Amino acid sequence: MAAVKQSQCSVKCNLCEEEVKLNWKCIQCDFLICGKCKKIHMNVKSNEKHTIIDIKDICQFTDVHDVSRLDFKSILCEEHPDEACCLYCDSCDQTVCPVCVAKTHKSHNLLEIKEKYEVKTDNLNKEKIKLQSEKEYFNHEKEKLDSLKSDEKSKYNFARQEILTQEFQMKEEVGKFAKHLLDELDERWVKFEREFDIETREKSKL
Repeated sequence: MAAVKQSQCSVKCNLCEEEVKLNWKCIQCDFLICGKCKKIHMNVKSNEKHTIIDIKDICQFTDVHDVSRLDFKSILCEEHPDEACCLYCDSCDQTVCPVCVAKTHKSHNLLEIKEKYEVKTDNLNKEKIKLQSEKEYFNHEKEKLDSLKSDEKSKYNFARQEILTQEFQMKEEVGKFAKHLLDELDERWVKFEREFDIETREKSKL
């Protein structure tokens, strides 16, 4: 799991410590390696039985059903490179060889490597299922929010159009009413002006 997190941070190849483009992982060594080092790693005689996988397949490979494909007997001890690990120390959270057990881990809680691998894999799968479930839940909630936003947007557009329509109708009515008042006013003025002219002419004859 730690190796996966490292790859996400663009770490360097665990072997050449130069290349940052990492596409492969050695299951037994728990190394993330580049394409060039993959070939070198596989050509080392002691690594003949090592399993190298594409890092994109790590999740599928960690399935419990793939345990049978792993060679737990070829894991070399970090403290004693000439010794193969035989057990897993649950107290120290590390694989140990016979020398490690005799010197340091004799009284610790020791498990078979395969057993510990299955426990960790089971926990990873449970976490994966949990994350998938949470993802589906949040996707569902997002769909609900998107639907709600879409409904509210439709209501907004409808209400806005109604207001604009009423505005147009009210302006039209106000315009008609104003025209009616102006027409009446113009008629009264024309009438007044005609009567005024007639009266003026009649008075001028006197």
